[in-house]
Order: sequence, then C-alpha cells, then structure tokens
Amino acid sequence: MSDILIIDDDSSFAASAAELARLEGFAPRLATTVAQAREQLRRDSDLLLLDLELPDGSGMELFPDIDPDRHGRIVIITGHPSVETAMRAVSGPVSDYLIKPFDPKTLIALLRETRRIARMVDVPGSEPIPGVFATSAAMHEPTRLARALAATDASVLLTGETGTGKDLFARAIHAMSDRRGRFVRLECGSTPRDRLVDQLFGVPGGAGDAFADADGGTLFVDEIDELPLDLQGALLQRIERQLDVASASGLQDAPVRIVAASRLEPESAMSRGHLREDLYYRIADVHIPLPALRQREDDALLLARRVVQALNLRYDLEKRLSPKSARVLRHHLWPGNVRELQNAVHRAYMTASGNEIVVALDTSRAPAPIEGGDTIAFTLGTPWAEIERRMLLKALAHCDNDKTAAARLLGISVRTVHNHLARMKDRDPA
Repeated sequence: MSDILIIDDDSSFAASAAELARLEGFAPRLATTVAQAREQLRRDSDLLLLDLELPDGSGMELFPDIDPDRHGRIVIITGHPSVETAMRAVSGPVSDYLIKPFDPKTLIALLRETRRIARMVDVPGSEPIPGVFATSAAMHEPTRLARALAATDASVLLTGETGTGKDLFARAIHAMSDRRGRFVRLECGSTPRDRLVDQLFGVPGGAGDAFADADGGTLFVDEIDELPLDLQGALLQRIERQLDVASASGLQDAPVRIVAASRLEPESAMSRGHLREDLYYRIADVHIPLPALRQREDDALLLARRVVQALNLRYDLEKRLSPKSARVLRHHLWPGNVRELQNAVHRAYMTASGNEIVVALDTSRAPAPIEGGDTIAFTLGTPWAEIERRMLLKALAHCDNDKTAAARLLGISVRTVHNHLARMKDRDPA
C-alpha cells in the first residue's frame, strides 16, 4: 500500500484528503504542525501534501528535511498564494503548487498518477535488487552481496562517492530481508548535533529514539564518518547493548539491523580521525564498495531512459532521448554520479521543445590544470591534508566565504567544512 503524508492544520481539508487517499488505496498520515511534520518525515512516503501556513511556522522550514528520493512527489497546497512563496517553493524540492480550494478530481489524479509510477513496469533484468537499475559488470558483485546479505543479520558498510546509490542499496537490503520492522534513516552529515542526540537517545516525555523506531527493522546510519566521535562512541554502546540484550534473551537476531554508509573508504576514514576503529568493526561485518557511474559502462544510458520513462508516465507524453544524447551520456565522466545524471536528464526533458530530448553536457576531458581561477594544480606526493586545505580555501573564495555553498560545491556537509576550518585554525593559530 502506498503512503501519503498530509501536513496541514486545516482539519476539514486534511480529513477529506485522507478519505480520498484511502479510497485510492493509500495509507494516509497526518501532521498539523512543523514539529509533528519533522517527526513524520523520518518515515518514507510516496506523496507529500504540504501547507505553507502552519501554526508554529512556515511549511518551507521543512524543506531541509524533505528528500524527494524518500518522500516521493512533493505538492505545495496553500490558500494564501503569492509570487514570492511560489518562487521559493518551486526552487526547493517541490513538484507541484496547488491553490486551495481546488477540485477533488485534481487530488484524485495526483493519487492515481503517483500509484501508477510506483507500479511502473521495469526493464527485464535491469533491476537486480529493488530500486537499483544496472546491467554493468561493475555492479554484479555489489548486487550479489546485497542479495546474499539480506537474509542474514550481518551489519553492512556501504562506501562510494556522493550519488552512487548507497541509500538505495540500504533500502534494497532491508526490502529483501525478512525483517518486518521499519527502515529508519539517521542522517549524520546535515543533522544538527542536538537533533542527532535526540534521535540516538530519544526525548524525555517525547518521541522515541532511532533504535526504538527501527525495532525489528533496519537502522541506516548515513554519512557515519560525519558523526562526531563522542556520538560514535554512544552509538557503539547502543549497538553493543542491544546485542547483549538479544543474547541474554536467547534471540537469534539483533532487534535492529545496522547498515551504515560513508563517502570515505574505511581505512581512510579511520586514519584521518573520522571513524572510530572499534565502531568500524561493529558496523562492518561486510563492506560493500559501490562503483562510480563512470565505471558502470552503459548504465548511464539505462538510467537516463528510466528517468525519461518515469517522466513520460507522469506527464502523459512520449518524449525520447536523441541519438546524440546517448553518445553524450555514455562518455560523460559524471562526477556527481547518478544524482547528476538524473538532474541533467530532468532538466533536458523539461526544456525540450519537441519530443526529442537533447542532453547537452561538456564531455571533453579537461587539460592539465593550471593554478588560478577555479583550478588547482597538485604534484604527485602532495600531502592529503594540504590538498584538502587548498581545495577548501579555493571553494570558500569561489563562494564568497559562504560555507554552505562551499560544502555543496565540494560535495561534503557544512559540518565537515567547519571541522576542517577548526583543525586549520588549531594548526595555524596566528
């Protein structure tokens, strides 16, 4: 059954929308405040209806908590439209912007379209594990391991560049397992420390912690190398405590299965002080490195066609990739991996004037970099710490010292930027 999350303090609208959703085969969940919504957003959904006017703040405050990959189609609903709010909404993770009151048929169409896309027929043989589309040899071993491990209680560490599908693999391992509990994601890279503490240990008299939420299921600890070291120690204690309880109770499986992810290889993360060694050995019974998209042969073309197929279903069109686009997709290096590809194809689809989609990317290999402008030159043997320092300073200069923009440019979290700056200050107090 598909899930819909309705975030609206208008009880009449919320009740009507929930009833329509039930009739269309959805399981509705409701939130009437920003605070309630943040708790509900810890769970996945297929469709999200978000009112901008809530009693304790604006619905746009929730944008950092919303992930289209986890929460599905994002639809803004408001009875107080303005050009400013519309522009801010569509620049965020929003798919549609509806003004109340609107015809119930509009919502029914949204529900049916969401369900149709969810049931989309897949290319035979292209989905070796749920949600992961690949035919390349480079993906054979990762998908084989994921299938083999799903039926076990082994903890798994997924590593790979940003956008390589670590979240999808974690969800697939959970989906293929016999666990009947929930899949809960603990985002360590972008979540403020106080919220991480609340999620690890719970709030007195309030919401439970991540382990309670994932009881009988899977806890996905994303960007575990971004978790502060003291909280890594606390996480280790929680994991060992649940194993002791399971052993004392004679349980065969741990109440919560741990799957973790990192952009860094474990040896690098430990040597650079980003990952505790004792925690690593507890969370990585098996390590699955995921290849970059540039290493996956023709998977880029397969994935691009999947994006076009989904968009055609959504908009009831029959667009297709041009022959030139196929060549571009095969030869581009994709530094942003699958996420970059999805954005590029989506942008080309939306801007295509006819049925043929032209994906225009610079596929030429860059010449040897020369120091200056937006390039940095390194010689073989340059210490890694020096490379990181110069990259960070160059990114900050490029972004006018905007740390959030610099983090986005480098593909790291804002916390990592602050941590590097603090270490640089300690080394050079002057």
